[in-house]
Amino acid sequence: QLTPNATKITGMHVFDDSVIVGRQEDIYALRGRTNDTNLGFELFTLNRLNTHTGFASHRAVNIAHNYLIFLGTDGNVYAIQSAKTYERDLATMILSRTIDLTKEPINLTKEDYPTAVSYFANDEWYLSIGDVTMVYSYRHMSWVMYNNLKARCFYELNDEWVWGRPEGRIATWDKENFLDFNEPYQSLWYSKPFDMGDANSFKQFREFFL
Repeated sequence: QLTPNATKITGMHVFDDSVIVGRQEDIYALRGRTNDTNLGFELFTLNRLNTHTGFASHRAVNIAHNYLIFLGTDGNVYAIQSAKTYERDLATMILSRTIDLTKEPINLTKEDYPTAVSYFANDEWYLSIGDVTMVYSYRHMSWVMYNNLKARCFYELNDEWVWGRPEGRIATWDKENFLDFNEPYQSLWYSKPFDMGDANSFKQFREFFL
């Protein structure tokens, strides 16, 4: 039993040799094989992790290589890892120190967090809440934001990522036409950070990512 018993469990996930049980304000790791002390197997143990938050949504928890990434109820993104393999201690760390989901241009509220869904593929973790999709690069440890994906669920089919949208559509990346349901993309580019102190000078950029 997790006390107090009235606290709602918001998510469960298998990670390493444990079942990670998340509530709104705390997270526990359940491991072991039996309750019977006479069998000689490892007994079930329930240990609280060193975190002050819980799972915001059961659908926003994913295994990313040797980490378990999730959205916390406080709006931060966390990763659970095995701190000491020989002792099998689990520890959490924050991945979203450089972003704030409640500020411009993301503008989410705590009431939005329980609707979050996520997906991990190709070293990228997609976190979709309403019309905002945040993408964390596992390789570069950085964030990118998308609008208008409106993903409500994720699925992988034949190595392709597909997602469901609120109007009843199922979408995937189009490899030939760079259109969003035949609607033009809205884009805005600020050049001020790249003016090198002289707004009238010519600049050259190696790559652009839209």
